[in-house]
Amino acid sequence: MSRVLKGSLLAVAVAALCAAILGLGVTEATGRATRAHEATGSCAVPDTFPATRDPSNPLDLPVPPGRNANPLSGAQFFVDGPAHGAAAGAIASLVGLDPEQISGSETWGKFLEQLQSGSIAAKLRSNPGLAHKVKLLEKIAAEPEANRFSLYSGGGGPGAIYGQVQKIFCHNLAADPG
Repeated sequence: MSRVLKGSLLAVAVAALCAAILGLGVTEATGRATRAHEATGSCAVPDTFPATRDPSNPLDLPVPPGRNANPLSGAQFFVDGPAHGAAAGAIASLVGLDPEQISGSETWGKFLEQLQSGSIAAKLRSNPGLAHKVKLLEKIAAEPEANRFSLYSGGGGPGAIYGQVQKIFCHNLAADPG
């Protein structure tokens, strides 16, 4: 299993664990229970996800991976666009775009289409040096990035960690359903 795949799987598992723990409430050092999810709201889950999951196909892939196969076989992972992805943001800056002005819901795939057509593509065709830099960064930008959650995520504390996990999941589900 590649390092990226392991990192992505670990990030998903940790995030799900954090969300489950924090959603049930935890006891802070003060001894009082918190319900972090009450403070942060919730995100809409698309209707495309079934209410129950098949353990042999936990990601609800169109072609189940099989009983003893790797459950990630055939899975497509979310790849951040220029607003959140480091390499995609660097590419945006190189071609004269401000990553902070690009919608957070723009995925790498949508941004790549812009790079391959229109005025940005013309700019890259006219500047081979810039095109070479962009091609090199595309190799990195096309890979999923790990999201790490810790005590310091979103400023620390159970509510901040839950908020960070929820933001990542809700943002990714909105930008790339399924």
